[in-house]
Amino acid sequence: MDLQSWVQTHLLEVVVVMRRRPQLRVLLRGHADERGDEQENLRLSQGRAEAVAAFLVDQGIARERIDVEWVGEAMPADTSGSPAARARNRRVEMVWR
Repeated sequence: MDLQSWVQTHLLEVVVVMRRRPQLRVLLRGHADERGDEQENLRLSQGRAEAVAAFLVDQGIARERIDVEWVGEAMPADTSGSPAARARNRRVEMVWR
């Protein structure tokens, strides 16, 4: 899964923080919108989270500092069902640890 350039720009800021604070860990939680099959949505959300993890690793962050989970469509950010809501639900959340 390819990351858009604006996402990479934001992730480079995360890299800076993680380099400055080597004790920090991050949980990457992948999400999907409600369209499609549940198993396919789990696969999509896994791919999103793993793509972010791979980017961080490529930037020199140790994989041991990155935890990844995926929840598919189970935890929507917006339940209104609009196209904008579906776009908000296709995301990767970062939780600092």
